Order: sequence, then structure tokens, then C-alpha cells
Amino acid sequence: MAECAIRMTHELSLLRDARRGNPADLEAASTYVPSGSGAGHPGSLEAHPLVSTDDPAEAERLAAPFLGRLRLTPADGSAAGFRTTLQAVVTGSITLGHLHVAAATEMALAASAPRVLVLHSTAVAMTARTATTTFEATPQAAVVVQPGRPTAVRCPAGAALLAVGIEQAAMLVHLRRLVGRAPDHLPDFEPRLDLGVSRSRRWTVAVELLRAELAEPGSLLRSGMGQDQMEEFLMSSLLYGHRSTYSSLLCGSGAPPECQAVTAAKQFIEMNLPDRLLLAAIAEAAGVSVRTLQAAFRSQLRTTPVAYIRSRRLDRARAELAGALPGSLTVTDVATRWGITHLGRFAAEYRARFGESPSHTLRRHRQG
Repeated sequence: MAECAIRMTHELSLLRDARRGNPADLEAASTYVPSGSGAGHPGSLEAHPLVSTDDPAEAERLAAPFLGRLRLTPADGSAAGFRTTLQAVVTGSITLGHLHVAAATEMALAASAPRVLVLHSTAVAMTARTATTTFEATPQAAVVVQPGRPTAVRCPAGAALLAVGIEQAAMLVHLRRLVGRAPDHLPDFEPRLDLGVSRSRRWTVAVELLRAELAEPGSLLRSGMGQDQMEEFLMSSLLYGHRSTYSSLLCGSGAPPECQAVTAAKQFIEMNLPDRLLLAAIAEAAGVSVRTLQAAFRSQLRTTPVAYIRSRRLDRARAELAGALPGSLTVTDVATRWGITHLGRFAAEYRARFGESPSHTLRRHRQG
């Protein structure tokens, strides 16, 4: 078991350090799967590192890089029959993990991990507790754990958890992009995420897409492309699909029509970003006039629709340049793909935004 523990620690380190667009690192870190583990796992994690231990202290140590400081306590007070298995794969700022317990176990999370965790029960019901609430976690109700909020989950024998982790720093950067200013704090999410309501379907779809991409060897994500878009989709799905202290600002229930228009406009822009985007078409999709759309963007995002489109195209272009496989594309290819027609202005805006030229981003990645 000591050899297994060392191997798992090393491979989790490889996964955390794997760079976008370097699938060889991901594959090298995903080959150790001990046989006879006795626990099922989602297909998306089938080829990724797995450890199995009957030592609670060892399980805590191995799970800590993903779940943060935690305590695993057998429910009957005895370690007899205790066995925990863990798998995890990291892609950028997102981690997908699977935890299985053979015996009834109390899992106390100290909320010290620098990420937001969403824990899904894949089969049986569990009991989740925070300082302010206790509720039943089921396949229809997930548990949201975040920095600063200790959470305990009582898992019955045979319980399995699918866990999605989002790095706190990435969440804050994304939230700044959504609200148009630096956020005052990390969103305070409600501990219970009801997966049965319509607004949460975005999150369910996003998680299923992540699992599908990781399960398919030839997927774009495993080929080093689409990582930024996947991260943004997951974070937006949680922010828009679950109640938090930023819900009203992010156009939740009761938000003014102008805020709703900005949300609809941004969704239309994201869906059509590579195409020629006319203000009239965006305003029509948002259900407002062009003048109202422009005023709403100035009020909510401190920018104009045109500047927002240019900014999002720069973000997408940079993600693709940084994640390109050697010799697979050129700067012109990327610019054209994202609807950028003026290459000189693109290069100047890119340098002003990211501190380097597009060609340098592409060259730096190839050399790295």
C-alpha cells in the first residue's frame, strides 16, 4: 500500500502540473489503475489514477490535495471493514473526482481546499450538515462545499460521490468578467443544490459534458483544446444555476429587464462568436432596441457590445493559441476562426491585453 500511496501522490502531482495542450502529460499520469479495487467508477474516470486503502489516515492524506483538510471516521468507531477508493483527474482549474466508501463513514470537510466543491451522490442518500443547516443529499440534491464553510457528510456503506472542484482563483476571475468589476468576495452558495429544478439543468448538462469529454480519448479537451471554454461553461452554469450572494447581480429572479437583456445578449454572442455579429441581431435576440442594449452594457458591464465581442474573441483566440498542438495551426487560422478580419488591429489589441504577440504565445507553447 505504501508503494500505491507514493504512486498516487506522484500521479496526482503530474495531473495538477499538466499543461493545456500537452495531452502526453495527461496520458502519462493516467495509466495506474490497480486491479481488484472493488468499487465502481464513472466511465470518464476509468483510465485515471485510482487508489484503494483500508487506512483512514492514509485515505485522508491522499484525498487532501483535492478535498482539502478532512477527517474520515468510521461510523461504528472501528476501522474494521473500512475501505476508501479515490480517483481524480485535473484539467486546468477543474477537477473531477470519484470517492467510494465500503463502510458507513463520516466525512468532515474543513473547507480549507482553495476551491468550490460540488458533491453528487451517485446512488444512495447521505446526510449533509453545515453550521446552519442539515439536509439529505441524494442524486437529485448535491452538496456545495466552499472555503470558509466546514461541511460534514455522513455516507452509508457503499456510498459513492462524484465531486467537481472549481479553483477559487479561477472563479473570481470569471466572476469579474461576468459582473464587469472585481468581486468583493467569493460567492456564498447555498449548501444544497437542487438538481430537480429547471435553473440547475445547466449545471447537470455542464457536468455531463465534462464527463463525456474526459471519457472520449479523441475529444477536443483531451487533445488540448476547449479547456477555457469548458471551465467558463461549468463556472457560469453554477453561478447562474444555483443561488448565491451574487444571484441578483447575475440577473436572477427579480432582476431588472436591462440585466436580463445583457444576459440574453451575452448568450447569443457566445453562441455566434465566430460569425459576423450585428448589433440589430443581438438586440433582437435580447428582446430590446439597439439603444437599450448599448445602455444596458454600459450600465452592467462598463463597456459596449462591440468592445465586449472583441474582448471575448481575444480570449478565445488566446486559449486556442496556447492550447495548439505543434504545427496544427497558424495565428491567421485562429484569428479567422473567431471572426477576426483585421489582423493588424488584432495583433495590437492582443499585445495590449496579454503583454505579448499572438505569434509569441504560439511559439512559446511549442517550445514549452
